[in-house]
Amino acid sequence: MKIGLACTVMVCAIAGSALGGQLTEKVDRFKGTKTLSWESFRDQDRGYSFNVYAHFSTAADSAPYGYYSLLVPPRGTESFAVCHQNHWLVDGIPAPELEAAYSTPGQAQIFRSTLTRQTLEKISRAKTVEFKICNTEGSVSASDLGGLRQLLDATN
Repeated sequence: MKIGLACTVMVCAIAGSALGGQLTEKVDRFKGTKTLSWESFRDQDRGYSFNVYAHFSTAADSAPYGYYSLLVPPRGTESFAVCHQNHWLVDGIPAPELEAAYSTPGQAQIFRSTLTRQTLEKISRAKTVEFKICNTEGSVSASDLGGLRQLLDATN
């Protein structure tokens, strides 16, 4: 199983570079935990990045115990510190389970959602995933939806 996951991650990393992001596996040597992540490349012209993470209790586990996503606005985006309520649509249907908590680590702004595998599978089947933060609207790129599918395939 370990070899299969490693091969899946390598193949997905090669494919991910064509998609504008990367699927990465990291093992914490001190805790023995593992994280598999899809992270978009930070390209200023690209827009918002939708990054997804799967956490494993131990590096040997074949199934993750939890998932979360980060929506990262591009640098130079107006601050959402005063107004950061966010609403989501999946194929035009409201998806309140995607509403995210806002934080500002350092100079960045992020919107973090704790998600279930079922919710991620719903997103992965979508043609469009849109969000509205205050009066700013955007959508998750096809590249990031492809990366989410890669992460789900690698953790299946």
